[in-house]
Amino acid sequence: MLQIREADLGHLEVDDMRLLYVDLYDLDFVPTRIMVGEREFTYQRSFPVRGHGAIMPPYVRSLIDEGRVPLIVERNERYYVYVQ
Repeated sequence: MLQIREADLGHLEVDDMRLLYVDLYDLDFVPTRIMVGEREFTYQRSFPVRGHGAIMPPYVRSLIDEGRVPLIVERNERYYVYVQ
């Protein structure tokens, strides 16, 4: 499990959504779980950075509609979606 400080989070604008975001470009591995403070996020799926605009927004919106909180991690030309 990877621990991230709240202060290290940013935001990613996707369509009309402002999503929690962190750039882990230099990380050697992609964790399955991330802790942000006391909140635990679990890996769901990934999307290519190029071309994500057509497929990622509907997926993330469906998570939000379910009451889940998405966290977007960028690493090696991919966006990894985690949810709380």
